[in-house]
Amino acid sequence: QPASCYIAVKDKQIVGFIGVDDPEQNSGNPGLLKGVSEFILAELERRRLLEELAQLSYTDILTGVSNRNGYRQAVSRMQAVPPACMGVMIFSINGLKIINENLGQKYGDDVIVRTADRLRSLSEGQVYRIGGDEFALFCPEISRSDFEAVVKRLQDAFRQEQEYSVSMGYDWEAGGADVTDQMLRAEEWMRAQKQRYYHDEISKGRKVGDLADDLLADIRENRFAV
Repeated sequence: QPASCYIAVKDKQIVGFIGVDDPEQNSGNPGLLKGVSEFILAELERRRLLEELAQLSYTDILTGVSNRNGYRQAVSRMQAVPPACMGVMIFSINGLKIINENLGQKYGDDVIVRTADRLRSLSEGQVYRIGGDEFALFCPEISRSDFEAVVKRLQDAFRQEQEYSVSMGYDWEAGGADVTDQMLRAEEWMRAQKQRYYHDEISKGRKVGDLADDLLADIRENRFAV
């Protein structure tokens, strides 16, 4: 007997076919295959949504890089099986709050996206957005010289940036690196750079935010004692 088949259509697009070769019964009743195809389409859509949800739970919506959940998962994975050598970097956009206040939230978002794109394009490591203005970069199984080359590329690129600046810290280790310890060391360097940035801004007489202005006023009025 001829095959019995049904064309599955969704949103006016053909998404597949379901059919039975040489059916012995109900060959003239396409309703059965139509009902089965609807169940299949519903299941495929459910799986698609679950995959999308899983991806979103580990992806930063704004930049498309991995988010803090992805970062934690990567740290756990590397703690369980430490790489032979490891380079880590951490970055913080300087004065993002002031950028948002003075130039608008959209401009601030553009700065975040530009930073993420630069990290991706100038390195082969995995980029994570771990905070509002902070990013981490993991470069597992990389030699010291290759890692230092990546660091220099990123330093040069951010120095050439005219509209904003970034503080960064980094660390490289071989012999069963502990990524958590490395990130702590890198963060110390990054925080030191950030302190220098704000110190320079204050020295230039620029407004660095109400909190800094209040702090300076408190110091002038001797509200702090060592």
